[in-house]
Amino acid sequence: MYGIKGQIMNVIKIFLLMSSLTYQIFGSDQICPSPLPEEYNHVQAGSIVSAYFGNWDVYGANAYHIDKIADIADKLTHLTYGFMKPDHVQGVCKPHDIWADVGAYEGLQTNIGGNFAKMLELKKKFPHLKILLSIGGGTYNKNFLALAQDKKKLFAFAKSCIDLLDFYDHPYINQDGIKLVNHLTYDGLFDGIDLDWEWNQAALTPALSLMYTQFVQELRRLLQIRSKKTGVKSLLTLALQVTPKIYNTLDLALIAQSVDWFNVMAYDFYGANNERIGFNAPLCGTYSVYSIDGAIQRIMKRGVSPDKMVLGLPLYGYVYENTDGYNALIDKKNKVKTLAYHTIKSKYIHNVLYEKEWNQYEKIPSLYSKKNRTFITYDGPESIASKIEFAQTKRLHGVVLWRLSGDDAEHSMVKIIAHAMHKA
Repeated sequence: MYGIKGQIMNVIKIFLLMSSLTYQIFGSDQICPSPLPEEYNHVQAGSIVSAYFGNWDVYGANAYHIDKIADIADKLTHLTYGFMKPDHVQGVCKPHDIWADVGAYEGLQTNIGGNFAKMLELKKKFPHLKILLSIGGGTYNKNFLALAQDKKKLFAFAKSCIDLLDFYDHPYINQDGIKLVNHLTYDGLFDGIDLDWEWNQAALTPALSLMYTQFVQELRRLLQIRSKKTGVKSLLTLALQVTPKIYNTLDLALIAQSVDWFNVMAYDFYGANNERIGFNAPLCGTYSVYSIDGAIQRIMKRGVSPDKMVLGLPLYGYVYENTDGYNALIDKKNKVKTLAYHTIKSKYIHNVLYEKEWNQYEKIPSLYSKKNRTFITYDGPESIASKIEFAQTKRLHGVVLWRLSGDDAEHSMVKIIAHAMHKA
C-alpha cells in the first residue's frame, strides 16, 4: 500500500509540475494577467502618455501634420519624433527626410524649417511637453548592424546623434562647386533620444548584444555631458521588441541602468509572417509567449522593473483577405495589409457585412465578414481601456501610442487614453 501511495503521490507531483509548465507555456484564463512579482510590489504606477509622430505622415491624402498635435498636446506628456537615419557609411546620424524634417534645400537656407520649426512653435505653446528624437526604426536594422562592426564608428555615430538634438549641419555645394555647410540650430527643442534599434532575431548574437549595451551606455554618458551644459535633464528611451529571442539575448538588467524607460512594442504578436491568423496585440493568449501579459512578465524576470517600462498601444490593425477567419492558415491566397485605426473605424466597424466579436480572454475585438471572407484584428476603445488597466495593475511607467496619425479626426483614442491615465 505504501508503495502504491508513494507512486500516486509521485504522479500527483508530476501532474502539478506539468500543469505549472503548461500554464507558463500556454497561458490560462485563471492566471492572466499574471501576478506582479513580489520584488516589484513597492513600485508605483506611472502616468506617462507618450506618442510617436512619423515624419512620413505629412504626405498623402490622409496627411497628419505637426499642427494637429496642438489639439491634444495637453493630453500628452511626451512626443517622440521618428525617425533619424543611421548612416553606416559615414558613421553619422542625419535626417531621414531633409525637407520634411528641417525644411533644408541646397544652399539657400539659414534658419531651421520643416517639422522641427513647427515643433518649436508647439513647445512654446505647451512647455510641459517633452519631445524626443527617435533614431532608426525597423527600416534601418541593417545600417545599425553595419555600424556595430566598428566600435569606433559606432561611438562616433553616438556623438552625432547627441549633436543632432541641438543642431544640424546641412552640407551643400554652391554654384562655384565649393562645399559649404549651413549650421541650423534649434536650441531647446529636444529633451532627449529615443533609440529604435530593431533587431532581426536571427542576427542578434551575444557579441552584438554586448556592443549594443556599450552603445547605450555611451549615449547615456554623452547625454549627461549635454545635461551639464544645458542644465536640463536629457532623457534616453529605447524601443524594445517582444520577440523572446531578442529580450532574452539582450542584457536588459544592465541596459536598464542607463535608460529612463523602455517603450515596449506590445504588438505584432501575429502578422503576415505567422503560420496562422492571430490577434495583433492580445492582452492574454492561448500561447502566453504571444501575449502582452506573457511578454511583460518575462521582461520583468529579465531584471527590468515595471517603472522602467512604458506599454506600447497600437493605433492600427491587420486586415486578412480571402480567409476563413481567426486561426486559419495563412497562404499565398491571403492578402494581408496594415490599416490605421481611423480607416478600420470608417470602413469596417459599422459595416453591416462585418460581425464584431469581443474576445473575452484576449481582451481584444475582431471583425469578420463571411461574404467578403475578410478578418480584421485591431484595437478599439474597449481593448485600449483594458490595456491601460493592465499597465496600472502591473505598475508600468505609462503608455506610448504608435502612432498619432492612426487616430480618427477627433483624436478619440488619445482622449480615451488620457482620461483613463489621468482620470481627467
